[in-house]
Amino acid sequence: MSYFRHKSNLWIILFLVALNIGTLSFMWINRPIPPNRPGVPTPPAGLMARELGFDKEQADALKLLMDDYFMSTDSIRVQLGKNRQSLLSIIKDEPLNNQQIDRLLTKNEDLHTRENRAFIEHYRSIVQLCSEDQKEQLDKIFSRPSPPPPGRRRR
Repeated sequence: MSYFRHKSNLWIILFLVALNIGTLSFMWINRPIPPNRPGVPTPPAGLMARELGFDKEQADALKLLMDDYFMSTDSIRVQLGKNRQSLLSIIKDEPLNNQQIDRLLTKNEDLHTRENRAFIEHYRSIVQLCSEDQKEQLDKIFSRPSPPPPGRRRR
């Protein structure tokens, strides 16, 4: 027996299909849209510029400063990662070679010092962009504890 033989059944089925399409359309149009797409972080320059209340000119200068800072420290971080891998391969060997370990640790200290000096220069250049009120806000931003890395729980 076919459901479509009777005219009343046909109208009921068409009404239910239209109702489903209308409900789904309504839900799609009124869905909440997250401020950022998942997995795409907010650019730090834009976030900091908003928190400090920078105007367009200050925000553009901040973006250039941050791009330069990250470009200069990326190579340091890459080298630190390579040193860590080298250190792990050295300590796997049974007779430990303390001279190589000391050499890598000294190199890591130098790289961390370079990274910290770059941060100091970066921070001082941001301070030069700020007004007095913005300097106070900048101190508050940098005084906040940093969040834990992704995938790690807080204690």
